[in-house]
Amino acid sequence: MTSQKYRMTYSKVFPAIYLAHLDSMNSLIRAIRRSGLPYLVTQGFHPRIKCSYGPALPLGFHGKSEFFDFYLSDDMPEDEVSSALSKQFPIGFSLEKVRKFTSEAFPDGNDFKVIIRIYCNSSSAEVNRMILSFFTDPNLKIDLPPGSTPEYFVPSESVSCFSVSDNSVVSITANENENEKSISALENPSLSKYNQVIYTFRPINSAGKSISPSKTVNALAAYLGDGKFSITKIERELV
Repeated sequence: MTSQKYRMTYSKVFPAIYLAHLDSMNSLIRAIRRSGLPYLVTQGFHPRIKCSYGPALPLGFHGKSEFFDFYLSDDMPEDEVSSALSKQFPIGFSLEKVRKFTSEAFPDGNDFKVIIRIYCNSSSAEVNRMILSFFTDPNLKIDLPPGSTPEYFVPSESVSCFSVSDNSVVSITANENENEKSISALENPSLSKYNQVIYTFRPINSAGKSISPSKTVNALAAYLGDGKFSITKIERELV
């Protein structure tokens, strides 16, 4: 039997941000079932739609360009597949694009970078100073839960790119394969609003393990104290 693999990219916003990962994937599977597309199923006693998921989106995070792979028994045009799926998407999910999964369309396979944006409405210069300190102070160590490896991490050593803009957004770019670090646009620590900050993870110990973006965001929230209440939205984008 011939089959064609497709990759859909989608966004996830309120109120779907409060759906756990498996509930979200089940919602997308039901959308495929309702679409009438000739989907393939797995073999065995409990057949399911043949599909694979992208990395789990933390609860409460908005998602952008998240991906979900599935198989059809027919090689259908991408626009027809997209039209059938978009009509069945649940509230809080929005279909961005459907593409045939080929080596030409996705030469790097499942390799991707992660961008996490933290939207804030605070105009506190002190909170801005603390955010810049969190990512640039080489003496700042964040303890991890007992039994973790490593026992702590230094945010300034966990970033390979860090930049600032003035649109009231804090942005984090994470890619564990990146090993270069560059800090820029940090001339003014007393900005009147939050600024866009982009950084990229790299391994931080000899074992090659690194701190996940969500753990870094949680550590930043704890470091900000009451300043964390100025955060209005957290968004992850896969690129």
